[in-house]
Amino acid sequence: MTELAWHELRNISFCFNREEATLEEMKPLYIVAVSGGVDSVVLLDRLVRADEAEIIVAHVDHGIRAESREDAVFVERLTHHYGIPFVSTQLRLGPDASEQTAREGRWQFLRGVRDEYQADKIVTAHHSDDVIETMIINILRGTGWRGVATLQETDEIKRPLLAMRKQEIIAYAKEHGLQWHEDATNQDRQYLRNRVRHDIVPRLSVEQREALERLHTRQLKIRADIERILHDIPAVTYRYIYIMQPDNVARELLRKMVGSLTQREYDRTLLFIRTARPYRQLRLSNGKILKMRMKQFIVLEAQD
Repeated sequence: MTELAWHELRNISFCFNREEATLEEMKPLYIVAVSGGVDSVVLLDRLVRADEAEIIVAHVDHGIRAESREDAVFVERLTHHYGIPFVSTQLRLGPDASEQTAREGRWQFLRGVRDEYQADKIVTAHHSDDVIETMIINILRGTGWRGVATLQETDEIKRPLLAMRKQEIIAYAKEHGLQWHEDATNQDRQYLRNRVRHDIVPRLSVEQREALERLHTRQLKIRADIERILHDIPAVTYRYIYIMQPDNVARELLRKMVGSLTQREYDRTLLFIRTARPYRQLRLSNGKILKMRMKQFIVLEAQD
């Protein structure tokens, strides 16, 4: 039997056994994103040891590095060791692909796997250092408050390592004799995240880091409060309301109407709503189109 056929058979068996389980026996099903780096290897080991959920490992070969195929082989062998199902994809993005392109392709695959297996959660290996790095990156990019309230757990995503720092993750891996692959691009300073990781974060004092962690916790609470309020507010399409509200309030109302945009695009869209003549329209980067009427605007999906 070929290795591919063996994996297919194991995955079919996994699905069959899950169907046969009673409601009392059934554990939640997690799609665990494993790149082969130390963070995701430690995540997988901890989840297997906890034995609180069924696990399917999902690996994305972005096709950015020539040696990325070796990571996929390594992760597949890791699933052999643990005896758990493995799924993967190869995106072939090429060496010039941006971090954003890679992220979008990765999440499209993970959500597709989640839907295919009707899983409960996608689980990622983001940790405390990732939170700090992402906050700094978003601040450098001129983020709004949401860019500081980042990398939280949601109904869709579980992040069990958020309370752990990178040095604690490495210590765990060494203590348990785990092996992992180092991604050479993590040292490439053409990427903003790597410049932040290697040149800024190590220079933070203990007090500065703790201040950022407190800010993150506080902003997450504020975010939850705001989203709870927004959930109870009906859709707002009247131009007058967007004119009368402060920018930060108007942006939140707009976000509910059109979805996620950059800070700059929210500001441009607000200006359009407040000043555009009737029957003018604005195409947004997320595929939506705003069309002005006399007193209101409507939101449409672009038809390409």
